[in-house]
Amino acid sequence: ADQSKLTQRLTSEVLGFIARHGSRPFFIYYASPFPHHPVHSGEEFTGRSPAGAYGDCVEELDWSVGEIRRKLADTGVAENTLVVFASDNGPWYEGASGPYRGRKGNNFDGGQLVPFVASWPGRIPAGTEVRAPAMSIDLLPTFLGIAGIATPEDRIIDGGDITPMLTGTAREPLDRDLYFVDGGEFVGVRTPDNLKYLSQHRSENTAYRFARHGPFLFDLRLDASESYDLSASMSEEAARLADMVHEMNRANDANPRGWAVPR
Repeated sequence: ADQSKLTQRLTSEVLGFIARHGSRPFFIYYASPFPHHPVHSGEEFTGRSPAGAYGDCVEELDWSVGEIRRKLADTGVAENTLVVFASDNGPWYEGASGPYRGRKGNNFDGGQLVPFVASWPGRIPAGTEVRAPAMSIDLLPTFLGIAGIATPEDRIIDGGDITPMLTGTAREPLDRDLYFVDGGEFVGVRTPDNLKYLSQHRSENTAYRFARHGPFLFDLRLDASESYDLSASMSEEAARLADMVHEMNRANDANPRGWAVPR
């Protein structure tokens, strides 16, 4: 495939879908391959950004999102359409994780925290900012709730409906623990009071990527950069969270597909 044409072609497909289905409810999942490495951009965007090939790629993706939003407006459904823009992991090839530790491939927050922007005119007040943590697992129950569809009861659904967070009617996080996964294994947990436990973890230093260090216990309220391990001074709490991670792995091993026990 000529990857320099991917963003143009994907955008064209999305615009065509909206044109064909915009008169009735629809769902679009647009999983852009960019700006994952190797980055590419179309001829019109090549050399446009002072940030090089990565910047060119991001500018074309910005253009793509703009075209989709313009199409929603042109078809008269923008006011009644929720648009969510998010990433799947922190930076790797280029980009910065700001003050947070780690990058892609780490369960430190630099590898986990991602952009999440939601637009829903008339429902989400412009400029709303919510600091409460959420995960992509929350999108399924959120979309189902908005559509008036019941959450499946024949399987375990890990996420929760975050519509109140999106609309600004609630600023507090859902009262639940958030788990971190490496491959098929649970390796950490974040509690509602922002304690974060990680079991032995691969190094964020690329020269020693497969070296393991930890476990760690961080208090994210005081240490957002995950610099100070508290597992020795808070050994009981670290042991409790380690047990929670162990129990999640045990439950997952016993029921990897998540099917609920028949009533």
